[in-house]
Amino acid sequence: MPLSAHRSFQQGIDQVLSDDNGVDIAVFILWSRLGTPPGPQLQRVDGTEYRSGTERELALMVEASRLQGGRRPHILAYTRQDEASFEEALRGKSTDQKSELLRQKLMVERFIKEEFHDASSGTNIRAYHTFNRPQTFAARFRAHLQDL
Repeated sequence: MPLSAHRSFQQGIDQVLSDDNGVDIAVFILWSRLGTPPGPQLQRVDGTEYRSGTERELALMVEASRLQGGRRPHILAYTRQDEASFEEALRGKSTDQKSELLRQKLMVERFIKEEFHDASSGTNIRAYHTFNRPQTFAARFRAHLQDL
């Protein structure tokens, strides 16, 4: 997207997402990095800060769908379950780099647990699709887009 330099990344993304044309399909692909916090200028209704732009964007899409009676946007979420590739990504990194990669991966795992599962019952509250390799994702994603 052509984001303008007079806004932060997240403010530019928010502008595009809230454009009058709206969004028909929102796709979230989660694996080892949740992303960067959008900062204190963008907070939840309750005043708390988002952990990342990804978290904010999911909240925006869920709210947009609620306001549209669930008609749009369609929200698709995919999670990569591939520890071998993650371990490969750690290889050769400094201790600080490994720590940051592990911190990000833990954030993703907490995000999935909190946003897609009910903490008290353990049941799923939002659907998501798992995949282990990019090729598996590509085939599944293509089929899902064709169905939509």
